[in-house]
Amino acid sequence: MSEPSSSGGIKDLYVAAGAKVMLESARVAMDEHAREIFDLWFGGTAPKEVVFDNPKWASYMAAEPNLKRQIRERLAEHAEQLRNQVDQSDFGLHGSLSLTFHGEAGSKQGGFRSGYDVLHGTNKSVGDLGVTGFYTTFRPGPPGTAYLVTYDSMTYVFNDIVDINKRWSADVTLGRTAQNMARALGAPPPKDYTLRIKWRSDGPIRVDVEGTPADSFHPPARTF
Repeated sequence: MSEPSSSGGIKDLYVAAGAKVMLESARVAMDEHAREIFDLWFGGTAPKEVVFDNPKWASYMAAEPNLKRQIRERLAEHAEQLRNQVDQSDFGLHGSLSLTFHGEAGSKQGGFRSGYDVLHGTNKSVGDLGVTGFYTTFRPGPPGTAYLVTYDSMTYVFNDIVDINKRWSADVTLGRTAQNMARALGAPPPKDYTLRIKWRSDGPIRVDVEGTPADSFHPPARTF
């Protein structure tokens, strides 16, 4: 009697079982936000564009310290750029705001353990980090003195492409493993997709702008 071939169905079952163990081990190492992003990618059936616009993701993104710092810095730059207009205004300014810039989340090393690390940086080709809202200025003193800019109804959109970032060894390793696992499980290959995550400020953001030093301030010329 001949021995059963080890290259047939039994071998395939062992390979598939091993792939399932590897998949679950990878998923266990992730937080719930990383898993949600990963599962859509690994499943291979995600639509071309996915939008997360819900309380779960809003609170998660609003709590990311790097994003908070970057947004605050950009608003401070915008507030400073209003100086000449504020100096020429008798009643303050009110207008809409629309900023776009590169945003960074998570650790410098990237990786896949947290949703922040999976996202890591925005992608310019799909919109980077978009910031929109309204601003109002208030100056209690004469031109050249300090003023306040209040930003309201702020909305943020983190735009990225979920794919393998070849700059990070952890991403490359995960991508190679995911491809092998999908093949072993007879599943479709992982599929890249555009991800847009939206969140909003809980309340107004206030930015104080220092006054111009007295010896360098010259009142703006007015046209009558």
